[in-house]
Amino acid sequence: MNMLTPALLYFQAVAQEGTLTDAAEKLHVSASAISRQINKLESSLGTPLFKRHARGVELTEAGRLLLAYVRRAEAEGAAVREELLVSMQRKTRTLRVACAEGFARVGFRQPSPTSAASMTTWNSTSTSSHPPKGRAGWRREMRTSPQCFPWGRSPR
Repeated sequence: MNMLTPALLYFQAVAQEGTLTDAAEKLHVSASAISRQINKLESSLGTPLFKRHARGVELTEAGRLLLAYVRRAEAEGAAVREELLVSMQRKTRTLRVACAEGFARVGFRQPSPTSAASMTTWNSTSTSSHPPKGRAGWRREMRTSPQCFPWGRSPR
């Protein structure tokens, strides 16, 4: 995932490829779409970013400064994504499911490689941690990573 705006992404591609056509092919967009975005970017910054030649483009001093900024922004974006991923992997959530033991043994598997699961079963001879009357005879607790719950919260 790229965190750059389309205009900056197009600018970077043109700077790297040297022509609008090559950048358009690389990004799978039309050259006219790239040209419009570059023109808007130059208008908003108030300076040309490229010297246009018959066989391509060349960065101006302003273009070189912007390209350096884009590269730093891209590196910062990658660092932020990595930090977020590490942070999310550290968090765990608990999912508790109560059901009949027969269903539990067949119906539940480890949800993902990043999860840990434990199973507690009760029967008529169990004395500790016995479920209250009227409750299911089986409980499974899973400590999972947040990716197991794409809606952002684990069920409680």
